[in-house]
Amino acid sequence: MQMLKPEGENVKAGLAAKNRVNIPKLKPIKVKSLCEESARDIFRAYFNNKMTVILLLLQKRRVEPDSYSAMRAVIFFDDLYHHMLQGEYQLSHGRVFQWLKLFFKRFPYVKPLQKRKAIEYLKIVYRLFGMQLSLAGSGSGKGDGHA
Repeated sequence: MQMLKPEGENVKAGLAAKNRVNIPKLKPIKVKSLCEESARDIFRAYFNNKMTVILLLLQKRRVEPDSYSAMRAVIFFDDLYHHMLQGEYQLSHGRVFQWLKLFFKRFPYVKPLQKRKAIEYLKIVYRLFGMQLSLAGSGSGKGDGHA
């Protein structure tokens, strides 16, 4: 009758040097570093793409309940606030982000006055990140929304 070895001994035998696979060392890949200017451009493109979708959602005349689009907006504002907004602005503008997140959790069951307030808050968010939002019919006529 054969005696079985305890499980721990089988594991040790499997890890013996003769059973190991040699993995060749890989040479590091040379990648250009992401400079501050190109990182800023990438962030602006990301920010403008997300905000454009949000603004189009707000400007729709007939809005069907679509929790997916609204929740994407909530997640976007949460990411902006927690990961991309500087600490001093988090303290002074936290209520703007909180209001926008609650607004999109209730969207499309919101009042027209709340929609106008949301657009004003979106303008504040644009300014916090060094850009300007100018909508057609808003009266200012300055900028293209990307500066």
